Amino acid sequence: MSELQYSNHITDAFLVLLKAGLWEKDLESLSCFPLTSEEWHEVYQQALCQTVSGIVYRGIIRLPDHLIPPEDILLRWVVRVDAIEQRNRHMNEVVNELCSLFKNEEIRTVLQKGQGVASLYEYPLMRECGDIDLYFPSRKERNKADLFVRQQGIQTGKGADGSIHYDWKGVIVEHHSRLLDLYSPFRQDYLNQLEKKIGFSTIRLLKEDDREVTVASSVLNLLMLNVHILKHAMGLGVGLRQLCDMARAYYKWHGTMEKHELCEIYRKTGLVRWSNLLHSVLMEYLGVPVFCLPDDIDKHESPLPLFHIIQQGGNFGHSSVCRSISRTEWQRKLFTAQSFFRNVRFVFRYAPWEGVGMVSTLLKGQAR
Repeated sequence: MSELQYSNHITDAFLVLLKAGLWEKDLESLSCFPLTSEEWHEVYQQALCQTVSGIVYRGIIRLPDHLIPPEDILLRWVVRVDAIEQRNRHMNEVVNELCSLFKNEEIRTVLQKGQGVASLYEYPLMRECGDIDLYFPSRKERNKADLFVRQQGIQTGKGADGSIHYDWKGVIVEHHSRLLDLYSPFRQDYLNQLEKKIGFSTIRLLKEDDREVTVASSVLNLLMLNVHILKHAMGLGVGLRQLCDMARAYYKWHGTMEKHELCEIYRKTGLVRWSNLLHSVLMEYLGVPVFCLPDDIDKHESPLPLFHIIQQGGNFGHSSVCRSISRTEWQRKLFTAQSFFRNVRFVFRYAPWEGVGMVSTLLKGQAR
C-alpha cells in the first residue's frame, strides 16, 4: 500500500494517539478506530520513524480494550517502551555524572535540549532520547572540558561546526561553544547580550532525583528549540519528537514568561514568519492551546507544507525505519522545501531572502 493510499486514515489515528499521550488526556475521537492488524503496523512504523513510540504508547493505553492493537504488535510496543525507559535512565545517569565531573573541575556546563526538555513531559522516561549536547559559556571552559575528556583516555571526533563528540558509557556526547544555531554575524552581539541578560536555571531531570543540572532559561530554551527545528527542516528533515518538545515547552512555560519578550526576540532574530508557521503546525496537529503561544505574532500560516516535510523526513532523516531517499526523491524534497520557504521570508538588515539560498549564512554546519 502506498503512502498516499493510507496516509489520511492511518495518520489520523496516529495523531489522535500522539496527542492523547502528549497531553495525558482521553482520546479526542475514536472515529478512526478500529484498525486492522496491517493498519496498526503502519501506525507503529510512523511512531518509530518520528521517534515518538513512547508518547504514542501513552495514548494506546487509553483506548477501550476492544480497540487496542493485536497482541503481537502490542507486545513489540511494550518491549520498545521498556527499552526507551531503560535508555532514558542510563542517559540521565550519564548527564548527571558528566555535569558533576565538570563542576568539580570548575567548568560551567549547560545541558542543551534532550534530557532537559524531557523533564517537561508528564512521563519524561517515555520521550525517546538521542545524544547529549553540552554548552560551555566561555571558550576557556570549553577548551578545559575538551582537555578533561581526552585526559580520561576518551577518543574524540570533530564536527563541521567546531564541536567535538565522543562516546561516554555508550552515549554520544557533543561539546558546543554556541548555545544557539544562529550564525548571523549581524545578530551575534544581540544573542550574546540576550544570553547574559536571561541566563540559565537549574532543574532536576526526574522529580525524584535530588541532583540538579543547568539548562537555558525558558525564553532562551524556546528560541533554541525553535531554531533547531528550522535547521533540520531545511536539512535532512525533522521529526515530530522535536515538535512535541516545543509543544511541551510552550505548555509548561507559558505562564512563567512575558510573551511579548519572546515575540520581540523572534522579530529581532528574523524568525517571525517561520514561528507563525511552526505555531500553526503545533496547534493543528499537536493540539497546543492558542493561549500557550506568543499572542502578538502577526499572521497565521498554512501548516500543510511543513507537516509534509515532517512526514517525509522523520527523525532528522536518519531513522532506520524510514525508507531510504533516492537522488530523485531528495531533489523533490528540496524543491518542496524551496517552494514552501519562499513564502516564509526572514527579514535581515543585510538581505531579505527567499527559498534556501540563505541557509549557509543563517544555519551553519551539518544536521546532526
